[in-house]
Amino acid sequence: PATFNDYGAAPAYTILSLWDTYRTHLPLLSIIDRERSAEIVNSMIDLYEKEGHLPVWHLWGCENYCMVGNPGIIPVADAVVKRTPGVDAARAMRAMLATANDTTRGLGERRRLGYTPVEAINEALSYDMEYAIADAAIANAAK
Repeated sequence: PATFNDYGAAPAYTILSLWDTYRTHLPLLSIIDRERSAEIVNSMIDLYEKEGHLPVWHLWGCENYCMVGNPGIIPVADAVVKRTPGVDAARAMRAMLATANDTTRGLGERRRLGYTPVEAINEALSYDMEYAIADAAIANAAK
């Protein structure tokens, strides 16, 4: 992740490459540097409050949606499950639920049909698998 500091008083992170880093870098960071982990998660929640959804592949102040699924949900859910100091669980849940309940990128069809059809979006199976991972993360955080 890179820091994009003209956003406000707190660090604002960008270039998170979440599809990759939610599996690797971010889980490790949540264990070895909880303060930095909280900064990144809070930065993602700030983006939700600004843009209406958690980031997919945020690049220097602009979302480019170049990855499948909703990878921003997973590190936010992880922070809630681990009770990361400085991360507001209620604020995080609002961000995750709003992102999961969006109707773009095949989500409306997925909710209506129970799966993401290929007619809705290219790479539908990959999107559907990633949406399921994000849904499971939200369910875990809600416990």
